[in-house]
This record gives sequence, structure tokens and C-alpha cells, in this order.
Amino acid sequence: MEPAISTLWTSLPFAKRRKPIRPPSSLAYPALPPSSASSCGALGKSFPRLIAMTWLLAAFGCATPEQVAQRQAAEQERHRQGEAAYNAALRQQCESIGYTPQTDPWRQCLLQLHTANQQQDAAARAAILQELVRQQAQQPRPTYQPVPRPRTPTYTNCQRDAWGNLNCYTY
Repeated sequence: MEPAISTLWTSLPFAKRRKPIRPPSSLAYPALPPSSASSCGALGKSFPRLIAMTWLLAAFGCATPEQVAQRQAAEQERHRQGEAAYNAALRQQCESIGYTPQTDPWRQCLLQLHTANQQQDAAARAAILQELVRQQAQQPRPTYQPVPRPRTPTYTNCQRDAWGNLNCYTY
């Protein structure tokens, strides 16, 4: 069916075949050299596609879902290792004080040390925040001067009357 429509269209007197309109070579976008290809694949030859690819690379990076999952797993593993080191340090402190491991007083020691560490962290954060607020308060604040209102223009209208006198009115 499609060939019949195209032959019908070309048989019409106003539907002459024309050469496609192309921009002058000075306006055409230059092709990218092969060395500028990204590690994520070919960027394409058209400028809009290049813009879209650049935006996507900037927004999401060049990571496959497997790489993202691997990165998240590595971050979780580092977090677990940090927690394990912290817990080992708490256990060692309680054991060095003299508590027998896996007893209720030993567990109470762990809780007290952890609570003390949290309080010290909160106090350090509060001190840092207070210092930042103090530094900000010491910085000179910009003074805003009111913008002077423009004077309303005055108009002077001068006319000569029938006797030759000049009469001027300012409003």
C-alpha cells in the first residue's frame, strides 16, 4: 500500500523532487575525532546527541548497575569494618578495666563507654557549631542603604500672551 501512496504523491504537479536543504559547511557541526570517544561508548555525531550524552554522563556517571551495586557493597563493608573496630576497642577497654567478658557487668561497661563516646561526640559537634555561629556573628553584615527615589521631573511651560508678555508655569 505504501508504494501506491508514494507514487500518487510524486505524480502530483506540485510535488516535485527537490534536493534536501543542507546548511552551508561553515554552519555544520564538526565531526568528533575518533580519539575523543568516551570510555562509555561512542558519543554520536550530532550536536544535540552530544549534549544529551554529556548531561547523562554528568548526572549518572559511567557506571553499570552492577558497578553501582559493587560500590554500595564496598561502602557497606567499610562501615561494618569500622563498627567491628569500634566494638573491639570497647571490649578491650572493658576487659582492661577487669570485667569478665560475656557477663552482665561487662555488658554494662560496654553500654556506659558507648554512651560516654556519644556524649563526647555530641559535645564536640555542639562546640564546632557554636564556633561557626560565633564566626558568622563576627563577620560584618552588609548594610543596605535605601535606594534614593528619583525626583519627579518638573516641567516648565512658557507661553507669550497677546501683548508679548512671557508667562511660565512650573508643575
